[in-house]
Amino acid sequence: LFKYSTLALCISSALLQPASVSAQDVQSEEKQLDVITVTATRRPNPVQEAPLNITALDENLMNDQNIGGLEDVARWVPGLTISEQGGRDGQSIIVRGLNTNSSERASDAGTVATYLGEIPLNADIRLTDVQRVEVLIGPQGTLYGAGTLGGAIRYVLNAPEFDITEGSITGDIFTLSESSGNGGEVGFVFNTPLVEDTLAMRVSLNYYDVPGYIDYNYVVKDPGVSLPDPWLVGEATEDHLKAVKDANDEQITTARLSLRWAPNSWFDSTLNYFYQKQENGGNSTVQYKALNSANALVDEIGQYDSGYRYEEPNKKEDTLLSLELSVDLGFAELVSATGYSTFERLGQRDQTDLLYDIYDGYADMPSFAAFTRDTSDNNSFVQEIRLVSQSESALSWIAGVYYSHNKTDVQNLEFTPGLTNFWYDSSFVNIFPELEYIAQSRSDDKESAIFGEVAYQVNEEFIITVGARFFKYDLSNNSANYAPLYQGE
Repeated sequence: LFKYSTLALCISSALLQPASVSAQDVQSEEKQLDVITVTATRRPNPVQEAPLNITALDENLMNDQNIGGLEDVARWVPGLTISEQGGRDGQSIIVRGLNTNSSERASDAGTVATYLGEIPLNADIRLTDVQRVEVLIGPQGTLYGAGTLGGAIRYVLNAPEFDITEGSITGDIFTLSESSGNGGEVGFVFNTPLVEDTLAMRVSLNYYDVPGYIDYNYVVKDPGVSLPDPWLVGEATEDHLKAVKDANDEQITTARLSLRWAPNSWFDSTLNYFYQKQENGGNSTVQYKALNSANALVDEIGQYDSGYRYEEPNKKEDTLLSLELSVDLGFAELVSATGYSTFERLGQRDQTDLLYDIYDGYADMPSFAAFTRDTSDNNSFVQEIRLVSQSESALSWIAGVYYSHNKTDVQNLEFTPGLTNFWYDSSFVNIFPELEYIAQSRSDDKESAIFGEVAYQVNEEFIITVGARFFKYDLSNNSANYAPLYQGE
């Protein structure tokens, strides 16, 4: 679907390269294979030698292939599928054909844990200034504190460097085949030491703008007055409905500030602050061929058209403050990861057809059309401590403890403009104007775990690994709902 424009940079230097290459040079280049070192096993290993079902994408590959999100990563990972559902619904992670997680950010993250650095963060982040992405398929609960029955996805960020001051600015311009607009991306990265060989800072900023390609051609002009289906009574469509072209546009702003302090050879620490705001003009869902084209007053819904009566904007904000500590104890490495994250979402969605299906009495009101405004707030605290053996012997081990505390508030408000006055006289007093239904929930979830594994390398081809995870969940949920137009009579 994407048609990236070509930027004419460095073409001349490529054309001026020597035409002849010696056989010795060819053999030398063939021997030079890109080796990606991964830390998914909690020890640095070449990805080819990791005793796991793991796929790793480094920064060079991601830049060359325009890999900017998890849906792009999935194209390179066997067994991983990402179901993109638009701005409001986010992404559903499918591992080996099984849907392993919820698409709702403020709810349970499911059985696939996504890690930003050493902290689990259930967010679809834009991959900027990322050193590599590691994807582990299958249960990893003996290596990671968060629940990873289906797998783990790790975003390893570029760390601040002590020996260089450098900065870079990147940009891209592209078009979409079904869009009338242009998209673009601009990024900035800056690294500098603050105290020689001891303290360094790294800053990154990125803005990503994607034009929409889904047209909302049936949005009611005046909710509660305009007819959602004017052709059924022979009225002109343009008198009641408006078209919103390229409605599902998206803008993502990402920022990160990292401070790294390593005062000696056995202690290393990094303080990270991460922020991302994602704004969507509408969802990517369509109702292809949903209307009868034989009706001369209405065109059949096209392949990139939506039949919704309301626009569906959505905004999400994620923040993460984390502190990662590493201490070399000689016999083992002690790692502590502490993180506090927040998430806020405000969205709107069309609810008209769903309510028609629930109760056909709504159709008595000719101008009936409904929408819902949803809000979610989530606060999460995570602490993980682990010991990783550093012995050169055939026996190795990992042991750790994990604790997380999540608090989530969700509110759904369903509005039916004009219905209160249609059903009742002026003496009826509603909670909110035009409110038809309200649902609220509050959850408080705690998880604690002890995990670890022991491995014995019999030879270069055979490793025996035994692991265990003991965990406890404390779940609390309070919810309530109210329908004022029914219960308020």
